[in-house]
Amino acid sequence: MSNDPYAKNVHFCPSCDKDGPETDFEFIGLVPELGNIARYRCKICEAVFEELPPSFSPHQLNYQRRLDFLSAFGEEFSETLSSTVGEDNITPQDAYEITLRTFGREPNAEMLKSLSEAQLDLLRAECQRYFECDGIVLEKIRIAVARTLARL
Repeated sequence: MSNDPYAKNVHFCPSCDKDGPETDFEFIGLVPELGNIARYRCKICEAVFEELPPSFSPHQLNYQRRLDFLSAFGEEFSETLSSTVGEDNITPQDAYEITLRTFGREPNAEMLKSLSEAQLDLLRAECQRYFECDGIVLEKIRIAVARTLARL
């Protein structure tokens, strides 16, 4: 029995360029970094591919919201801190990495909304460690968070 939450009778293999019965595919698992979309292996050609859930699925909408949030957070974070750490030393992806290091979980809007002053200061301290830069002030972290939330 498969644990495939998107199980259906037919799948499309992009390598074979055709639909095939469910028995021609092995469900490998969900891919969290891609918003929990399903990954399959074609038993005919051995190709591994991801398949988006049906368009009416709330999973796809949640995936897009997650991407929108991560884009906004990364852009605001890097724009706000670039004057302190240097434009060549920061990328939008750094926001994700620093938040993950600080709190041990992926950033999301609810997390940002609920951060206390102490947690904002922990984030600031991790920024200083990560960028090896002592000049990062708490106000810059507050601004990056506020601008991110304003975009959602």
